[in-house]
Amino acid sequence: MTKVVIGAVAFFSIATSGASVDSRTPIDASVNLMFVSSQFYNGGSFQGVAGADAACQELANAAGLAGLYKAWLSTDDVSAVVHLRSCNPGVAGWVRTDGMPFAGTLEELTSTGPQNPPTLDELGNNLADKEFFSVITGTLDDGSPLPGYNCGNYTDRTAPVSVGDLRSVPRWTTNFFISGCESYYHIYCFEVDYGG
Repeated sequence: MTKVVIGAVAFFSIATSGASVDSRTPIDASVNLMFVSSQFYNGGSFQGVAGADAACQELANAAGLAGLYKAWLSTDDVSAVVHLRSCNPGVAGWVRTDGMPFAGTLEELTSTGPQNPPTLDELGNNLADKEFFSVITGTLDDGSPLPGYNCGNYTDRTAPVSVGDLRSVPRWTTNFFISGCESYYHIYCFEVDYGG
């Protein structure tokens, strides 16, 4: 999938079976994308949030999505909100990879939840009906950290973790807690280029 900017409007071009099909979903060029990873990760193997950020960027690059991407993860001391704002203090405005609105601001996202569930991956595939729907976050509904439930700040495979449900609006970032980080899960990736 490629974000193509024509004037002030962007369109997504989805490549399928060697042919390019322009979905013609109009997107304002000054909004950010967000997606859930198509790949699964062990949260304890990231060696910190930077490792998850690198995974998000790698997926975006491979999918032809322009921009800078960061993972929606909280550590014991730094919330996911602060993490996204560390690159762009005024970052705001996200849509999914199909152009449907996700959140206008981080304040909206952490008070009323997303406008649509975060079910699409970087390639535009809808993962809602897949067997695995859990996403590592370490983050409460209000965007704040959940200390002690983040795979030891994403360095320890035996530490507990909090996960969200990609199919859900109210439980998108906090669905349940897992005693150990041995399994593999999705991560959320947010573009942080616009809104500053």
